Formats: sequence, structure tokens, C-alpha cells
Amino acid sequence: AAFNSVFPIESYSGNARLEYVDYKLGKPVFDVEECKLRGATYAVPLRVRVRLVLIDKDSSSKAIKDIQEQEVYMG
Repeated sequence: AAFNSVFPIESYSGNARLEYVDYKLGKPVFDVEECKLRGATYAVPLRVRVRLVLIDKDSSSKAIKDIQEQEVYMG
């Protein structure tokens, strides 16, 4: 829900759009008990898949020039 409230992000010129596709939560490094013993947080890695859409502003139909997807490590 949080990602859907931010995406899509469009460039000011309107020739690019960044879309949210999905996300994955990784496995924690330590289990809950180990985190308590170490005084560590129970954090997991977050990876977000985004799609960059490039739009041809010169065409009358605003045709899509290119689409690229990439997984981004968020922490």
C-alpha cells in the first residue's frame, strides 16, 4: 500500500515514468533469540522491482520507446 501511494513517478517533461512492480522480503540474518542475545534488530533485506517506461513525446500517440525492469536493494 505504501509503494502504491507513491508510484508511478513521472518525469516533469513526461517522457519517463517509474512504476512499482513488486517487492520481496529476504530472510533475516539471525533468528529472534539470537537478536535478543546480540542486542540486534530483527531486520530483513527489502528488494523492490521497478519498471522504467520511456515515452516518445514526438509521436502523436505517445508511443512507448523502451521498457526496463530492475530489482533495487532498499536495505
